[in-house]
Amino acid sequence: MKIKKEYVLLSVLIFALAGYLFFKKTNRLHYTLPVSPIIAKNDIVKLELHKGEKQTTLTKKDGVWFVSPGNYPADAEKIDKLIGDINDFSINTLASESGDYLRYDLTEDKRIAVKVFGEKGPLFSFAVGKRATTFKHTFVMIEGDKRVFQTQGNFRSDFEQGPQDLRDKNVLPLVKDAVVSLEITEGSKVLSLKKRAAEEKGAEQKTADAQATTTAGWVDRTGRETPEAAINELFSQLSGLQCDSYLDGKKKEDFKDPTLSIALHGERSGTLSIFEKNDQKTNGTPAISSASSSPFILQKSKVELIRKALKEIRGEKNEPQAGPVIQKDTE
Repeated sequence: MKIKKEYVLLSVLIFALAGYLFFKKTNRLHYTLPVSPIIAKNDIVKLELHKGEKQTTLTKKDGVWFVSPGNYPADAEKIDKLIGDINDFSINTLASESGDYLRYDLTEDKRIAVKVFGEKGPLFSFAVGKRATTFKHTFVMIEGDKRVFQTQGNFRSDFEQGPQDLRDKNVLPLVKDAVVSLEITEGSKVLSLKKRAAEEKGAEQKTADAQATTTAGWVDRTGRETPEAAINELFSQLSGLQCDSYLDGKKKEDFKDPTLSIALHGERSGTLSIFEKNDQKTNGTPAISSASSSPFILQKSKVELIRKALKEIRGEKNEPQAGPVIQKDTE
């Protein structure tokens, strides 16, 4: 009889536990995910990114994006990536209802608050936390909802960028074919180069090819032709030149007596001036250009490659490095 009672009690416990697990699972499945608004790319005219006390504002004016503080031209590709993240914003699961924001980097000091604006005002607001362990998802919160959700995509690093990161780093837009002459000043050395057209070919060739005059190369004032490989290398380094960062708080007028200046003339003229590095704490080399309103920093390796190409253009050979001195045994 005692054994029968124990079986009954055990059966009751099993049913109770099964019921508890069933209802707990049922309750988990019965939650509602917020629906992300559908926002067209062209409807977004402003973005505000807040992290702690720092704020970055991106504003579109006449189809061009600017970043503030400073109201500088923004990097179009990076802005497109941010807007793409917003367009693709899709919540796929509930991560937490407990308010444990520290676990997801969603505390006020760590989260990135994003506000999206259209022409008539706010369109959508959310907060970005850390990436999930899957590396394919990100933890987020929606304005007005205290829960933590997991959304598709690993995009925290996109929104974590500040004004310096989002600025347009192009400092010398250059099209090689549009340049017809160069003037290079490096210390006391001045070199002028111009593009030379080949001599017209014979009559038979003219008949066969109406384009008888073609580019033959670059020559200096004496008519000496410069090495084509060196010219190509120089343009390779200058084309689409991007700075490493901008020198905030400095003006172009603060920089005088460049160690190297390159003036390009043609359909698209431009200048680049490189200066001696004075601040040893700053990595890279200070420079200014006609295409940038602010002074900036070029990577040291980039400057070295430009100088190397110029040396080859002038016909100067690289000095061999001195090897170890070997003393002969005279005994």
